[in-house]
Order: sequence, then C-alpha cells, then structure tokens
Amino acid sequence: MIKLTNVSKSFSGFQALKKVSFEVKEGGITAFLGVNGAGKTTTMRIIDGIIPADEGEVQVGQYSPLHQAVKVKEIVGYLPEDNPLYSSFRVSEYLNFIARLRRIEGFPSEMYSLLRQMGVTKVWDQRISTLSHGYRQRVGLTTALIHRPQVLVLDEPLSGLDPLQKEEIMALLEKISRQTTILFSTHILPEVEKLCQRVIIIHQGEIRFQGDLSHLKGEVIIELSYQGKGKIKDKLLTQPNLQLVKAEELKRGSWQLTLKLTKGDKEKVIRQISKIVSGEGGLVLQLQPLQEDLSTLFNRLVKNEEN
Repeated sequence: MIKLTNVSKSFSGFQALKKVSFEVKEGGITAFLGVNGAGKTTTMRIIDGIIPADEGEVQVGQYSPLHQAVKVKEIVGYLPEDNPLYSSFRVSEYLNFIARLRRIEGFPSEMYSLLRQMGVTKVWDQRISTLSHGYRQRVGLTTALIHRPQVLVLDEPLSGLDPLQKEEIMALLEKISRQTTILFSTHILPEVEKLCQRVIIIHQGEIRFQGDLSHLKGEVIIELSYQGKGKIKDKLLTQPNLQLVKAEELKRGSWQLTLKLTKGDKEKVIRQISKIVSGEGGLVLQLQPLQEDLSTLFNRLVKNEEN
C-alpha cells in the first residue's frame, strides 16, 4: 500500500533521510518508531505529498506523491502532530468546511456513522477552542477520515493525551484499521505492543528495523563482554547457532558483542560461549541472555547508540 525505495531528503545541508526503504502492506496498523528528530515527520510529509524527496521513489497505492499528488490526497488521510484546527469555529462549522473542501455531498447526514464513531456528535455545537485535547484529537481524526481514505497517516496521535484519552483513541484506531491501512509515528512503546501488528524503526534518518511484532517473540539476544584476542570473536561466529548483531572493541583487548541465538537451548549455548572464551585464553566480563521484545530491540538499535 505504501512503498519507499532509497528515499533521501536534506534541509540546508542536513540530511534528514538517508536512502530510506520500507513497505507497509494493506490493512492493519504499522507503528513508525524513533526518537525525536529521527526522520519520522519528514517521511510522513513525503508520503502525503507535502514535500518532495530529493531522490528515491515513493508509491502510495498506485500513485506517486510527486507526480500524482491530487490522487494521493484522495486516498490518504493525514493528521499532523500539531493537529491544526480553526479554534474559533464550532465543530460542526469546521467539519462542514472540510467536507466542502473535499467536495463531499450529503454532509453531515451521509457521514453520521463516522461522526458518531469518532464521538464528535457530543461536542457538535462547541467551539474548538473549548475542547479538551482528547476531543481535539477526535476532531482531527474525523478530518483525516472524512473522505473515506484507504490509508491513514498519523504523526504522534497519542502525544499529550492522558491515560484514559489514549485508551479511547487506541480503541478508535483499532476499529478504523479493519477497513483502513494505518501508519502512525510514536516513541511510546507500550501502546505499540497493544495496538500494532508491524513496526518500522528509524534512527538518524536510516531504517534500522522493519518486521512483524510477532516475530520478536521467542528471539534471544546475548550480550557478551570479554577481555582477550579478537580471534575469540571469529571463533564464536563459526558456531551455527550464533549470529553477530554488533561488535565493538571498547579498548585494546576488551570487546563487547551482541549475538542472536538462532537455535538451540539458551543455557547450553551460554555454557558453550563461556567455554570458547576461556579456552582461547580470554576472560568473560559479562554474559547475559535477553528475551527480545520491542523494548529491548529499540534500546539495542537506538538508545544504546545515543549514549
């Protein structure tokens, strides 16, 4: 439904995106994760056709945001992080205005089921300036959905909401996802694990991971620190059940490895690693298995690099 291939973007010499490639398949909810400044908003604006990529290809459905921007806006609903609403308008006035811009006939009667689902009928005659943050988000979501888009792109839709408001918006997104493909950015991990089927992680303008959340369950990551020669690392990687994720020489003769267990019993492999290190004259400083979940994956790919 959404496909980016080697997309790059710079602003005044700063490269915000570096050959970004990922694909969002039709249906369900995909989370777009990253710390502030990772490139999430830039990517979403390119997808919606607000700004062009410097290079690379973007496809939304059958269309290109660069060459067929109007067609893309017909099938995409976009809610930016700042959720720009006309505060002096009443909810009814604002949504009628948006419906006219979208050339939607029969509004609001033809859209009553959506309006009721979004909960905006409860505040229909209120001025937007008097709404709580949660209801402002509901009005913003309604604006993004008013033309019945095939794709919904949401930039930090849960930001600033209290716990109850988050639960309400997440429940709405789950219902919407039954008929609409959703891509939403966030840096809040617990909500992602509750809501999403797939995740994309971006850091410093580069895609670091994309895959189904279900694939993370059961994976084991092993953190190993040791003193010894570099050939210990080479010997460890000859083992068929270990895959190198990251290797770093902290100082001469001191190494830190991140390994993925691809098969076999965890405790047996831990003993195997310890035996290899000591057998080559090395000293194990730390040897810790971690059950890979979204939090440990994000920390490994992003937070550890920030330190």
